[in-house]
Amino acid sequence: MSHSPQKKLPILLFRSAGISALMITLGGFSILNQAGAQSRQNTSQQYGRTQPVYQQPQQSYPAGSVRVLSDQPVTTTYTPPQPAVGGTQIQHPAQNQPIPGQQIPGQPTLAPPRESLPEYETQPQPLHERLTPMQPVPMQSIPGQPTLAPPQGSHIDYGTQPQAMQAIPRQAIGNPQTNQMLKVAPPRAATSYSPVVITETFPQRMERMIREKPGVEQRHGQILRDRYDLADRPAQGVAMSRGKSLQEGARVRLPQGVQSWEQLAAMSPAEIKQRGLYPQGFLPLPFPNHPVGGMLFPQFHIDRIKAQDHRELTRFDLDYDIPDHFLPEYPPAIYLTTRPDLGDVSQGQVVSIANYYELFNGILNPKQLEGLRLLVTQFPQQQFNATEDRNCVEPSFGVTCFDCHVNGHTNAATHLV
Repeated sequence: MSHSPQKKLPILLFRSAGISALMITLGGFSILNQAGAQSRQNTSQQYGRTQPVYQQPQQSYPAGSVRVLSDQPVTTTYTPPQPAVGGTQIQHPAQNQPIPGQQIPGQPTLAPPRESLPEYETQPQPLHERLTPMQPVPMQSIPGQPTLAPPQGSHIDYGTQPQAMQAIPRQAIGNPQTNQMLKVAPPRAATSYSPVVITETFPQRMERMIREKPGVEQRHGQILRDRYDLADRPAQGVAMSRGKSLQEGARVRLPQGVQSWEQLAAMSPAEIKQRGLYPQGFLPLPFPNHPVGGMLFPQFHIDRIKAQDHRELTRFDLDYDIPDHFLPEYPPAIYLTTRPDLGDVSQGQVVSIANYYELFNGILNPKQLEGLRLLVTQFPQQQFNATEDRNCVEPSFGVTCFDCHVNGHTNAATHLV
């Protein structure tokens, strides 16, 4: 039923930027004129989109309903919106029916069927159709395709077996002509993992790597001796928390033909490069067996964990080879910034699953204690796991975070992934 035309309504008139907006209060609700709808339509047309406009049927609405009125004389009878001057009112393709999903007071909201979606809501193009085919990097392994030969003269010099690792030449980096070489696989690969092709049984692989072990260690030991002065020369009056002395002096060896660091410092960078006098000790140190990589622990940590947790961290293919006097003291102390009054809370022990609760219960809160538990919990790792693709004699539950970062510090374990 429509309302009486004699009923008086409070009217407020606003002017902003030359546009009049008529606000009429009905039962506590605000009703705006068609300027807002026309503005939205103009905006949609400006950006190349066609915004369907809902056309109301001519009918009356109860008091308190919210409806957009035109600039026609104000009455209590609902007047449908009129087409904008100089514009065309866009109809929804489905015979002036309400747009699915639009809320109409007193009527249920319609779920939009897929076939009724407007054109501007089309589905995105499938990812595989938007990707541009790219060339793989040389030496990149793609299942089912032959491996590309590396460009001639390109390699990474790790000091051992330069043919084992290949890369784009350094002088080619930044050259626009190498852009094609630098392209890699599409942004979204089929998998995050490299294929693992096992062609040997575990006993065959272990026997082979044990047989190769002396040659691998001799080669890497020679690199250490050539690059560094490994003598034990402790500094006087400088020690770590538990008293282990620091080593003093520059330990990188000078290039052959250079008598002092002062002589090297007097040369220009161009001369050092031209004469090949850059000290090899400042280059990245390769892993003892770089093609294999993995985790490698100092012997003192292997022995302590075996006695304390009954876990085995020995690798059958490699032994740790950096002298102990260059390594941090073991085990390192733990000082809590929240409780400096407690001093070394490790009490001189290696924190592990066997003692973490006894050491920290009552010091850490429950969340911190649970986080510490995860740091001393074993997780399978490439060299320490239960499969045949491992470098430990017996199947293993894995390693812990604190096996490398012992007591939240370090034991100088080395790791190559």
